[in-house]
Amino acid sequence: MSILPWAVLFLVCVNAAFAQDAAIKVGKEEAAMLASLALSNTGGSFEGELSPRSGFYIFQGVNPDSEREGSVTFGFFAVNPWTGDVWDMWDCGKRFNTPALRKAQAVIRKRFTADEAKRYQELRDRYPGCDVG
Repeated sequence: MSILPWAVLFLVCVNAAFAQDAAIKVGKEEAAMLASLALSNTGGSFEGELSPRSGFYIFQGVNPDSEREGSVTFGFFAVNPWTGDVWDMWDCGKRFNTPALRKAQAVIRKRFTADEAKRYQELRDRYPGCDVG
């Protein structure tokens, strides 16, 4: 019996385990604040949870003046729980990049251990997809 299939399985499991270990860098409240920073939002709120399917926080942007302005939802946003990157789920593939957001992400990056820092780019490259359901 070849050892190769077992070695591949081991590497897949180690890679998945690392992502789980590093997932504690950004909590739900901080993720909502990052979504707000990405939009320079001063009025709406963000309601959501950590998605077991994507591994990202998925937030619905909610307009506080929906009765007066019409729409309750102004967008859906994904926040990377490892790095704090914020993605626009309606404009699939758009990652936000504002000065305030970059400053907050720099603080998050300082939470990484030396070993985690070696894999920071790999974690940052993770993509939430476009499914908000």
